[in-house]
Parts: sequence; C-alpha cells; structure tokens
Amino acid sequence: MAASSSDSVEIVATLLQLGVDKNTRDRDGMSALSFAAAGGNVKTVVQLLKQGADRETREERGYTPLMLAIANGHVDVVAYLLDQGAKLETVGRGGATAKKLAQEHNNTIILQMLENRAKTEAAAKPAAEAARP
Repeated sequence: MAASSSDSVEIVATLLQLGVDKNTRDRDGMSALSFAAAGGNVKTVVQLLKQGADRETREERGYTPLMLAIANGHVDVVAYLLDQGAKLETVGRGGATAKKLAQEHNNTIILQMLENRAKTEAAAKPAAEAARP
C-alpha cells in the first residue's frame, strides 16, 4: 500500500511477483489500488489492474478507486478506470456517487467524462437487449 501511494511501480511489481495479495486492505478498507487511485498514480493503477486487482473494492465510506480518483481530481486515473469498466452507479456513504463527487469538487472535466460514459452505456443497453435471443 505504501508503494502504491508513492507510485513505486517497480516495488509494486516485485511485491506482486512475490505473491503479496493485491486486494489486501488496511483497517480503513483501503486497498493498494485505492491508494494508487487516490494519489493519482496511474502507472501503479495500470499495474494493479493488469494483475487482477478488484477495481470495485470499497473503503470504509463505500468509495471505489474511481470515486477516490474523482474526489482528488485525478483526470488520467479516472479516464483509465472508466476505460477498464469501472462502475458509475456505485453509491457510497451519504449517497455519494461518482457524479456527485465530481459536482462537489467542481471538476467539470471529470463531470463531462462521466456524462459521456453514461451516455455511451445508455446507448449500448438497447443494442445489447435487442441482440438477446
């Protein structure tokens, strides 16, 4: 988790090769991926996801790595997590959602990314439903 916080990609890679559990969490429910996302450490986020880290893990407030990246204004991490299929509809404590966090932090770039993603997902739903036998 310390290596993820400091974006020490090489150390994270070594620890994963040694068999460290990529989804272990601290007492606050923060995983290595959560720390990397909150810190804006996109290289570490990429590394952890490639090794199968749970992209929907939640910390004690119910925030996912996507929500932590949004709350801290890390556009590149948000973009990558969205590209990797991070869920928009997750609700944390107090009704927090990805969109609400972007609004609260007045981050128009991230808000636009989230709205574009929501539109894309909404457009894909009817096509997927029509393709069902």
